[in-house]
Amino acid sequence: MLGEQRLTTSWIFKLLCSICKIPPALLIVSYASLAVAWAEPATVKIGEAEIIRNEVVSVEGAKASPIAVGDLVVRDETVRTHADSNARFGLLDSTKLTLGPNSTLKIDRAVYSDESRYKQIVINLTEGSFRFITGTSDKKSYKIETPTASVGVRGTILDILISENRTLVTLQEGQASVCAGKKCTQLLERGHTADVTRQGGAVQIKRALVPTWTFASVCSSNAQLCAPLPSVVKRANLPAPLAKPKTKGLADIRTCPDGQSLVGDRCAPDLTRDTSLPRLNDLTRDGSLPTLGAPIGQDLGTAGRLGGPPLGGGGGLSLPRLGR
Repeated sequence: MLGEQRLTTSWIFKLLCSICKIPPALLIVSYASLAVAWAEPATVKIGEAEIIRNEVVSVEGAKASPIAVGDLVVRDETVRTHADSNARFGLLDSTKLTLGPNSTLKIDRAVYSDESRYKQIVINLTEGSFRFITGTSDKKSYKIETPTASVGVRGTILDILISENRTLVTLQEGQASVCAGKKCTQLLERGHTADVTRQGGAVQIKRALVPTWTFASVCSSNAQLCAPLPSVVKRANLPAPLAKPKTKGLADIRTCPDGQSLVGDRCAPDLTRDTSLPRLNDLTRDGSLPTLGAPIGQDLGTAGRLGGPPLGGGGGLSLPRLGR
């Protein structure tokens, strides 16, 4: 097979030289350039910067270029944040990659399923703190690599902290599988944390039920970074509370003047009332009637006025005649 391929290539080379009269040296240069173009595909766009705070750069060898909001992120690009800096990048499938201070990541592989989803994407997190929120691609498409662990995602929000010989992976939503070599642990409930350590070439992995760190501590300096995170307290599937009966407040209570009765939504005279008596608010009623209620320590006198003799003082208490 290899001999046939060489023969075919040689035959095409001789044919081009004889037909087009192209000098062999020039044809060799053109053929080599075409081969390089086939071997090196065009730059693959991965996403763009959504939030940039302070100094965030794209690193290529010894060169570092600042990243601004709206700048594109491409495959094989290394992104780094400096001290007191953070950033969030949105990928084409709505995946969110958030970096805390002194953090470095690189997207090593990205194979598209269509224009808005990945068939496979591999993200390499080297150091620092991160929050990873999956997008619309199939959950099996995502793979996260750290210096000490590999993370498989199944519909997830993950907080990841990486130091020299340690990786912490805390589950915020969904599920994840964290492996170190042949050892794996499953994160199934919110707060489950995989603690992967390396000492002297030996890697250990443990699972804790309560996290010792979350990315929320990074968000204290930039609340926008944690905006997509769901509320900490999950609501149980409880039945809806019963509606309280509507009660009338004091402002809704209607009264009728002159002792009239409320009939439906209208006021009507009370036919059982003695009309010979004055109305309650009649200013012409007898003003000579005594005022009820005297200050403490005083009695009503014989004339119905204050200042009469006290009880037991000999004069007794004389009440005025009520009448007209």
